Amino acid sequence: MSDNCCWCNFSAMRLKTGVVDDDDVVFFNYQNSYGETPYYVVRDHERRSIVVCIRGSMSLNDALTDFNATPALFEENSEHWCHQGILYAARYVYQELQTRQLLEQAFDGFERYDLVVVGHSLGAATAALLSIMLAPRYEARLKCFAYSSPSGLMSASLTKRCTEYCLSVVVGRDIVPQLSVPNLARFRDEMVAAVQQSTRPKYDILANGVRSAITSVLTNRKTSENELDLEAGVREQQPFLALPGMSESSTTVRMPMPTYEYEADAVSCLPGRVLHLINAEPPNVATEIKKQYVACWRDKQFFTRIMLSTEAITEHMPDVVQNALEDVCKDISFKSGVHL
Repeated sequence: MSDNCCWCNFSAMRLKTGVVDDDDVVFFNYQNSYGETPYYVVRDHERRSIVVCIRGSMSLNDALTDFNATPALFEENSEHWCHQGILYAARYVYQELQTRQLLEQAFDGFERYDLVVVGHSLGAATAALLSIMLAPRYEARLKCFAYSSPSGLMSASLTKRCTEYCLSVVVGRDIVPQLSVPNLARFRDEMVAAVQQSTRPKYDILANGVRSAITSVLTNRKTSENELDLEAGVREQQPFLALPGMSESSTTVRMPMPTYEYEADAVSCLPGRVLHLINAEPPNVATEIKKQYVACWRDKQFFTRIMLSTEAITEHMPDVVQNALEDVCKDISFKSGVHL
């Protein structure tokens, strides 16, 4: 597929990835339509890997793919459900790889290399489903890194299939990994219940929320590790918000989850294992490494509720994800004495 007249996309890819030799770029697809997302295939000699990288949401067509959250069967005659729009995108990339024989070309002369499928946001979700499609042939050397994937991607039964080779990475209170149809339905019901039970005027509630958000942004206030409800049990005990004027009893009200036809195997899981990078406490000036993020493992139940934060969007951005990963790696390097 052709780039624009200035080759901006190709140049940006080379700048960010460090690919020097054009021969190592096996294919670069710029096609972007509903259910068709851009991707490229390159050789990474430093890590001895063939990399399939899929772009995240950057256009209206991508948004349409995101919004088609209708549950769909991953395979015919199976019980594995997934996000329909993202399934279309994964099938598109899979068919491209098959029809153009891109992986065969990439592995020609490099048969011992691993296969790495990676993406961010929409690209992460597409990469996860694509890795499951590729697993029957490449599972022994397959790795998938899904950065900031939406949680409304697949059912629990399907995420078990990719646990061995797929890793999801979530940064802080990123809103996207909390988004699924059941989560949004619960969020709507809790928000309506909280507003109805408050004795304060609705304009006052709105003004208070806007004022708090602006103050938080202007003071560059970060959400600390303690505020993030590290234990899932603590999170479950907290209402999504506590409005001024609500009685103590009203904050314990639980709205029932809406019933869906696919409730028994709801499309509400992140793919594979989940690594959560969270803001640490302010660093000790005496330490040599000023650590901002720490990593911990999460189970799929942790992201079953939407938690609002002023960092809900900023912590979804790719540069923030990269910086958080670098912070964690620096800390590991400092403690182990091994450069990562």
